[in-house]
Amino acid sequence: MDNTSVNLRFLLWKQNQDRRAWPDLVAEWVACETPRAEELLRGDRLRKDEVARLAKSVGVPTHDLAVKNLLSKAKGVDILRENLRCLVGGLERGEKRVFASAVDVHATTVSAWLSGKQRAERTNVGAVCRYFRLPAGTDLEKDLLFLSPLPAAEISRKRWLKEKIDGLDAAALQELFPALAKLLGLR
Repeated sequence: MDNTSVNLRFLLWKQNQDRRAWPDLVAEWVACETPRAEELLRGDRLRKDEVARLAKSVGVPTHDLAVKNLLSKAKGVDILRENLRCLVGGLERGEKRVFASAVDVHATTVSAWLSGKQRAERTNVGAVCRYFRLPAGTDLEKDLLFLSPLPAAEISRKRWLKEKIDGLDAAALQELFPALAKLLGLR
């Protein structure tokens, strides 16, 4: 099994980098263009030369990048806690209390989950999935949402889309507008 893509995202996450900086950092590590780095983050297989450059940049043997699961070897990484941090971290200021109320806990309980002082109970985890409108079957204890290059929660996805649209220049917007209008149901 090739773990290179997951290991790449894990190494980025360990750097505490803003997700928006991931493509630039991957481009630097792999010595490639940003569009190629974005493809790699989305799961495209790295070529042998790219794996070699990545291994050298991050100080991990090539074999370990491909074969080992660096996340499972890391100490102190709780997937549930990291997923909660990722989801709650995407909330705007003041929304944490609304979130806590919606999942039927006190805001201090949410803080305890995020700090690792307390573990969210299964019923709370289900409520979290519903609150963030995660796809059916999402398992916050196993699915690596916190390593995803794209936002997982509906709120964060909408914000991401708005940022991307706001970042388009006039020519790109002119070209994409008919497709966007069609996709969004406008005629």
